[in-house]
Amino acid sequence: MNLIPETIPCTGDYYCTWATQARVRPADMADDSLDVRNNLDEEFLFGKNGVIGDYFQLIRRDLIVLLDDGWDVPKGTKNPEDRGRFGSLMPDAARFPFCSGSRADRLSAISHRIKSLGYKGAGLWIACQRPGEIKPGHVPVEEDRPFWEAAARDSHEAGILYWKVDWGNYCNSADYRRMMTESVRRYAPGLLIEHFPAGMYPPFGKYIYSLDRLSDDEDSFNRRIAAASDYLRTYDVKNEFKYSQTLNRIALLGEGISGSTVKLNVEDCMYLGAGLGCSVGIMRHNRFAPGRESFDTANYAEVARTVRWHRIAPPFALAEAGLSVADELLYDRCTFPPREIDVWPFVAGKTLESPAPSAISRGCPLPVVTAAVKPFVAASHHPETGAYSIAALPRTVDGVFMKPFPADVTASGVSPDAPVGIFGRYRRLALRFDRCVEGRRVYAQDLLSDQALDVTGRVGLSDCELVIPGGLIDSLCDANRAAGDNSDPGIVLRLGE
Repeated sequence: MNLIPETIPCTGDYYCTWATQARVRPADMADDSLDVRNNLDEEFLFGKNGVIGDYFQLIRRDLIVLLDDGWDVPKGTKNPEDRGRFGSLMPDAARFPFCSGSRADRLSAISHRIKSLGYKGAGLWIACQRPGEIKPGHVPVEEDRPFWEAAARDSHEAGILYWKVDWGNYCNSADYRRMMTESVRRYAPGLLIEHFPAGMYPPFGKYIYSLDRLSDDEDSFNRRIAAASDYLRTYDVKNEFKYSQTLNRIALLGEGISGSTVKLNVEDCMYLGAGLGCSVGIMRHNRFAPGRESFDTANYAEVARTVRWHRIAPPFALAEAGLSVADELLYDRCTFPPREIDVWPFVAGKTLESPAPSAISRGCPLPVVTAAVKPFVAASHHPETGAYSIAALPRTVDGVFMKPFPADVTASGVSPDAPVGIFGRYRRLALRFDRCVEGRRVYAQDLLSDQALDVTGRVGLSDCELVIPGGLIDSLCDANRAAGDNSDPGIVLRLGE
């Protein structure tokens, strides 16, 4: 029995090249290889050791490959010095010599090559500006509309699946972003568009849920952008605090845009995306072994498990399930080592705290967590499939990066007739159903596996409750851990007759 379907739904999940670009440091390249933007080219993607060649085999049918910042500008382009080069949506000829002809032809060449490797398709990082402007200006929105309508037509003709609209001269203009979306809706039906909200930037934001609120201007911007987006990206975070910062942002955002049809993208917070019904933007790569830097830890199994879970419970819109946020704040804490040359966001030598709500849920009650040191917990009930998902998330405390804190967790609102996704480490997990489940069989499966096991004799099942020992969840995922991946467990469970 395999609890994971073969059907691939539309999830918006993508592999983003940006973080991998930052890890490529060939010794034979000039000093400007330190410029992350310069590393994105044909060899990087498709060469002998190309990052989409021999990787993501288990999930490539599920994934969009998103070319991040650098794909459409000449090498050596810098920001802000060369800002006017950005926004052409024309694959750079020197980076991608196999592309030729019109813009649509060049985009088609990239799209087809990515699809030929078995991926769902191609996505593009998009500067929020037309090319030619050196610094932010005040061009009327309608003056740029023909440019974006043409870009949308070319993307549609080329089969581009996704636009990730990031910074640019008009990144803070809701009117400009809405115009871009209108162009896509009219001339590129089916192309997904992602924007980002206000108040989430920089990585250490100025707002703390339950203590602060977004300003009226930021709240108004977010409402307008949410209405003009398929996906809203929670934006950049420090990897040491990625779960706490992203949870805090979701809580802040949810107050203002909870009725929107937009879906959230939580970037590389894999198990948060699985637990809370959000799409993911993968920023890690299993070509790179753990240990170079704290944020380099590949833990690829988390990626594959999350993406495969989304076959069962695809990301869903904020409007489809209410958001519940715990009143309790947990504080992550990290002391960053000094560096001779500090880089953005300039944290070297500082001790910083990152607070977030202890738990968030969507469409179901907040889980109850008991432990001396609690993990962050996220849970959701899928409005269409009925699947229930719960994730116990690691924290950065006491100088330890992304440490799991197994706890006793009780989850309510679980359907006995739908799959359950369980992510992270637990001492004990109790699932409470809306009717008696005594006498049912219990099947569980590592989300990396294609075979479910009957674990009825290893769990407690009585009346309306199923109790799962944390050791059982761990053991179901031992095979992959023995192969060198340190990912926390991720399983799917289902009751049988």
